[in-house]
Order: sequence, then C-alpha cells, then structure tokens
Amino acid sequence: MLQALRGGRKVTEQPARRQQIAVQVARVTLEPDGTISFVMRPGACLDAANTRELLQAFTQLAGNLPRRILVHSRGLRSQDRRSREMCSAPELARLVDRVAVIALNPVARVLTAFFVRVSKPRYPMRLFETEQAARAWLHGQGQT
Repeated sequence: MLQALRGGRKVTEQPARRQQIAVQVARVTLEPDGTISFVMRPGACLDAANTRELLQAFTQLAGNLPRRILVHSRGLRSQDRRSREMCSAPELARLVDRVAVIALNPVARVLTAFFVRVSKPRYPMRLFETEQAARAWLHGQGQT
C-alpha cells in the first residue's frame, strides 16, 4: 500500500488499482471495476464546504469518466440545501453513470428519498438495503 499527500488530501493506492481518498465526511474509493464508493463517516453532516471536498475527491478519482457510485450512507446524519444543489448540478451529472445508496437506517433513507424528490438528480439513483442488490443494479443486473 502506498500513501501520498495530493492536493492536501491523503491518497492511498492499493493493489489492483484501488485508490482511496479520505475526506472529512467520508472515505472515497475507486474500486478495480471502476465503481467509486463513498463510505460516510459516523455523524457526517453534508454542508457546502465538506460536500465540495467530497466532490473534489470524487472528481479526482473519476478521471473524467462517467462512474457508477455506491454510497454507504449509514453514518450520514444531515445534508443541507446547498449540498443537495451541488450533488445534483449538471456539471457533476456528466461524471455520474448511476448511484446506488445503501441506507440501513431511517435517517439515511429519509435523507436519500428527500434528495431524489426535491433535487431531481440528472442521473439514475436508487435506494437499497443490501450491498449485493445495490451492486447488481449498478452493473445493470437488477431492476431499473
């Protein structure tokens, strides 16, 4: 495992081209299959500043290619209006193929449902209770 500091962020490169960036609210990982996963830290509150940091990490790992995103939202506690706007911006949509959110608690489910209903992201987004179902959908093997 190789660790380096890039742009003020700790970047970890692991075997099989797995790269990881740790930001204040999450761990962002480019997986070998091209999926980018976000594992939200316990108590994560998404405001404009840390959403900007999260999206910069995503953009760096995406490498200008549309990516599937898997969000482990268990730790997510809140998301403000500016954060929702940033996550549904047209310039971000060009880098997002689809988003699967694993929401195992009521707060994460409500936040995700609210985001989809109010922000109307320009990419397909679904809520799942299991990682297996989420990954199947991301790879086009689940329900659309």
